[in-house]
Amino acid sequence: MIIIYIISLLILIAIPCSLYFEKLGDFFSKIKKLFIKLTDKIKQKQEKEKQYRKRLYEDEINNLKNQICELEKEHKKEIEELLLKTNVEKQHLIKLLEKNDKYCQEIIKNKKSNESEKDIEINDLKQEIEILKKVKNDSNQEKNYWEKGKRFKCRDGEKVRSKSERDIDDFLYLNRIWHIYESEYQHPLSKQLSRPDFYLPDYNLYIEYFGMKTPEYLKKREEKIKMYNSDDSINFEYLTYEDDKVIYEKLKKICIKYSIPMKK
Repeated sequence: MIIIYIISLLILIAIPCSLYFEKLGDFFSKIKKLFIKLTDKIKQKQEKEKQYRKRLYEDEINNLKNQICELEKEHKKEIEELLLKTNVEKQHLIKLLEKNDKYCQEIIKNKKSNESEKDIEINDLKQEIEILKKVKNDSNQEKNYWEKGKRFKCRDGEKVRSKSERDIDDFLYLNRIWHIYESEYQHPLSKQLSRPDFYLPDYNLYIEYFGMKTPEYLKKREEKIKMYNSDDSINFEYLTYEDDKVIYEKLKKICIKYSIPMKK
């Protein structure tokens, strides 16, 4: 009995639900149709607007073309007259140029001649400038070469190449002996150039310090000593790395030899 009751109840509930869902399906189908209609109307409206804009654009283009044609008709005579006048003036100018061609050619010829003379002068000046630049560059390179390696500062502010040269410079400075570091020297006969380490102008004395003992250096040392000694117009003395420990005594002996006063 209970089962029959339950089945009857379900049947009673299912009948109205099926009717409800059927009506709901009809409602959604109507909404779908309405949406399709609206979409079609929007497309039709957009197409109409597109066609309308196209017609407006074409009308505007045609209007402009008509205006251009009217302007051409109105000013056709003026344009023709202007072109005719231009041609007349052009022919007149050509005749003037032909008439004065000889005079123009002479002016051009004279101008070219003057320009060629100026070019020669300019080229000469350029060559002189290049020579001066080369001399200046060579001088700067030589200066940089000699300045390179001066790492030891003396009491008088001079920079020298070794500690022993610094000791010599300090000795001369403290004894108030005027000296020049690496002044240029040229042999009067061989014209050989050199830069002695120290030159004492008041006593015409050159002092060299030889601080190395390689075979090549020793060979150059002997050549320098021979060169200085062959010049009777100067006084020359030299010190070596062997004198480092007694360098002040050696310098004092040189001062005594050439009667150079020292501070007590």
